[in-house]
Amino acid sequence: MLTMAVAALVLAACGAQRSSLPPPPGGASGFVPLARLARYPEVYVGASLTTIGTLRRIGGTYALSGPGVRRPIEVYPSAAASRWQGRRVEVSGTLGVTFQTGFELTLGRIAGAR
Repeated sequence: MLTMAVAALVLAACGAQRSSLPPPPGGASGFVPLARLARYPEVYVGASLTTIGTLRRIGGTYALSGPGVRRPIEVYPSAAASRWQGRRVEVSGTLGVTFQTGFELTLGRIAGAR
């Protein structure tokens, strides 16, 4: 009995550490600031989210960038993004990751941001 109580205390102490990563998007909008998305993209893989940034052409792809963003987030499909090049946009979609391109946002919706 005493052994079980000690084991329970040890296990409880091990789980007391908290993550320093931000939580995945929640609520109806799933809004994530672009700077946070670019800094911690691994947290948001598979999540449906909304963010705001400037759409730029980098090499042969389109990507969202903005102040404080060191790692642009690639946006697909390119056909949907091309007409918004150089503009500040609000995008919704699902963040994924591939070995070829890294982190990429598959667009569900794109519109001019206010």
